Amino acid sequence: MNKQLLDPFESDYPERIEEELQFGNLHARCCAFNRRGTLLATGCHEGAAVLWDFDTRGVVKVLQEKELGETASPVVALGWSLNGRRVVTAEEKGRIRLWNVETGAVVYSTLLESISLTVQISPGNFNLILACPNTGVPVLIDVELGTMRSITASHTAETLLATATARKQGNEVLRNYSACFTNDGARVYVGNGKGLVSLWEVGSLEQCGSFQLPTATAVRNIQVQ
Repeated sequence: MNKQLLDPFESDYPERIEEELQFGNLHARCCAFNRRGTLLATGCHEGAAVLWDFDTRGVVKVLQEKELGETASPVVALGWSLNGRRVVTAEEKGRIRLWNVETGAVVYSTLLESISLTVQISPGNFNLILACPNTGVPVLIDVELGTMRSITASHTAETLLATATARKQGNEVLRNYSACFTNDGARVYVGNGKGLVSLWEVGSLEQCGSFQLPTATAVRNIQVQ
């Protein structure tokens, strides 16, 4: 793009909505494209994940399952597997579900203690899920083995940055975390509330590098291209 040809008074963002995707009375909370960009998954406030064909703008499948006697919980985060055959969703009540896109069935389900800010399926192992709870540290969930490992060493005590009341009580404040896999899925980037980004081995959970942001602000999102 040639910046010299742009109108200096023109906004850097779209000034009008080109098109809307609507399906019933569902309200989207989050969305994510598959690797090819042909399918769009939207997590809805009503507890469903709607899959759209982005070429035809039509609904391909609706992923939704409620336990007996359970009220629907909003989907706040989701992610695709690299082959586009699986979708992982995180609900407001802490429920993590792994879906089979073709059949619409739940492959795996587990309940975390708090809401997860982000979820991701490993590019190298479609049975491995990375989840970032709102309080605590990132966890690696192995669907095949049914195990859950926490990257506990990534947590840095932030008592000094806590509120005065919390300091007097001696409480430790757990800040929000963000995390994502590397392109091969062998390592995980983790960002904490002090602006520290660290790199961890998936197999051994050992730290292999880190760097500090100059502003020391909380890392809310990490993306690897």
